[in-house]
Amino acid sequence: NTYTSKKSNQEKKYNLILDLGEFKGKGNNNNNYVDLSRYGFSSVFANNYKLLNFGKIDKEYNIKNRYSSRLVDQGVFLNTKFSNGFYAYSNGKSQSIYSFEFGPKFVYGNLKEKLFDFTELSIFPEFVLKNGISPFEFDDFNNDSRIKLGLKQQIYGPFILGINSDYNISNNSSNYGQFENKKISLEVSRRAYSMKLSYSEEGNVIYFGFDIFDFGYKNNSPSF
Repeated sequence: NTYTSKKSNQEKKYNLILDLGEFKGKGNNNNNYVDLSRYGFSSVFANNYKLLNFGKIDKEYNIKNRYSSRLVDQGVFLNTKFSNGFYAYSNGKSQSIYSFEFGPKFVYGNLKEKLFDFTELSIFPEFVLKNGISPFEFDDFNNDSRIKLGLKQQIYGPFILGINSDYNISNNSSNYGQFENKKISLEVSRRAYSMKLSYSEEGNVIYFGFDIFDFGYKNNSPSF
């Protein structure tokens, strides 16, 4: 279930996911495969506060809105997020996690011009408390506190470059003081669709995905 509300300069989001399934995967800290049932839940409560506005806020689309399906909300934001999750397994093991994240996000530009007309920079420290361990490798919660860094930059026209990484700030971690989970993406963003090619250092994985927007739009618009 997902709930979102927005009033003035504040946006609230709440997500709740219930999970039940049968899974087979690589065991944690070994090369054996295990087959177990798993049930649990995860929830997220987020508050986004707009601290500063950059220029006038657009109220409607026009022919200049070529590179985004939504009007860009420019400004300086303070984001906070509280998350928790719990999984229990048929072999009697369980794991739970609580995390708190907060920090600023800077958005400038409205994706109307062809060159460098959109920049998004985010810096989110995240503090984590974890109990238990998963018997699987793929779903074991990460218990390292970190600073999550993100940058999205329009290069030219619909092409947007994205870079994300986590800086480990857990003193008891073997990766303390290192950048982890590096991701890089190149997106083609248009008003009616978007396509993204991404590379993730974790698992050495390449992703390709696309979105199509405005299925419910019933009016005709001029070509652009």
